[in-house]
Amino acid sequence: MERSFEPGRCFANELDCQLQLNCWFDDRANARMHKTLRACPIDRLIEERAVMASLPAPPDVDRRWVLRVPPDPYLRFDTCDYSLDPGLVGRRVDVRVDEREILAVALDSGEIACRHARSFAKHRTITALEHARMLKTQRGERRGEPVASGSSGSRRARRARQDYGRRPNSARTSEGQLTMNPDAAAKISDGILPSSNAVGNGESPLIRFRYAA
Repeated sequence: MERSFEPGRCFANELDCQLQLNCWFDDRANARMHKTLRACPIDRLIEERAVMASLPAPPDVDRRWVLRVPPDPYLRFDTCDYSLDPGLVGRRVDVRVDEREILAVALDSGEIACRHARSFAKHRTITALEHARMLKTQRGERRGEPVASGSSGSRRARRARQDYGRRPNSARTSEGQLTMNPDAAAKISDGILPSSNAVGNGESPLIRFRYAA
């Protein structure tokens, strides 16, 4: 192969290399008369296949793990960052990586979080077009720019940000609740905030915490 197949050839990627190699085997290597075998390899292969047993099912060697979609919706694999659906922020997705693609699926609904061709280059950021549009819509909302009200991606992203990190009601009974007396509320509405000097002099602060029983 080093002297017959590789010299003078150019390959766009690993798939193009495999395609050219298959054509070279079919048209030249396996069709020639082999001096040692005194036969064409393709003819001997037909005879051997007649007595060979079938191969077992290939094992599942894909890499899989579960992650929660972060507020910056990207996942990192092999130094590359792949975009996730911004509308699924805060939800858990099942990530599956094989030799050709990166696939992520939401565990609760089965929605496709991402489907990217796997990149073997290093330190790349791969963003799907629909994900880029949703991220642009989110940035526009944060800056106060007008966004089309009928945008489904905008509504999903807004709902996901609101639900991110939300805890069930049963876990809220032990959390602190912030309360404020009416005098403090009136002073804060007038632009008067409690100072550190007032608290240091023994005066009661304007804001107090109350914990639920």
